[in-house]
Amino acid sequence: MANKVEVIIPNWNGSYWLKACLLSLQAQTFKDFQVTVVDNGSTDDSVEYIRNNFPNVVIIKLQENLGFPAGINAGIQVSQATYVCWLNNDTEVAADFLEQLVTAVEAHPPSECYAMAAARVLFMAIPDTINSAGIFIGADGLGRDRGYQQKDGAFFDGTSEVFGPAGVAALYRRTLFDEIGWLDEDFFLYSEDIDLNYRAQLAGYRCLYVPQA
Repeated sequence: MANKVEVIIPNWNGSYWLKACLLSLQAQTFKDFQVTVVDNGSTDDSVEYIRNNFPNVVIIKLQENLGFPAGINAGIQVSQATYVCWLNNDTEVAADFLEQLVTAVEAHPPSECYAMAAARVLFMAIPDTINSAGIFIGADGLGRDRGYQQKDGAFFDGTSEVFGPAGVAALYRRTLFDEIGWLDEDFFLYSEDIDLNYRAQLAGYRCLYVPQA
């Protein structure tokens, strides 16, 4: 039986960051998930480190660096979970991170079409400062991080609807990709999340910002 959530972590020479990231996932209060690391042709000891220290983590090893979207797509391709969660390898998540995201989405009936959830992302070095509180679209049509470099505070405390999640820490219903397609690999590193969010919105899907996550 498939896990409810597939956490997909793209990695390229990220051995230095993996310990903290994977340990934070081990401590989750929500247990029905699988972690898959997609290694983009690393030349460091990333793959060996995961195998030796986190044997329950699934590894997909690509032969070269095909980029962030290709890494995510490789994970989606093998996933049969209800949800997929993208997570950067240089993140640490709170113990109830997955629980908060899944609970928030499932509090709404399917008819409301909430198929995406955005986490509250803070800078590692300055944890009182927002990195992303979801994506918004400016007057010029470009996507940007809500709250970027603003002090964390009450303005970002409430659950709200946003355009989409930032790819650093995002939850999507797996079935969304069957309808709108996977990430566009031409983006390689940046803006693949904004492109996907545009396609999801055009298909009628909605996104929740979940500040507790």
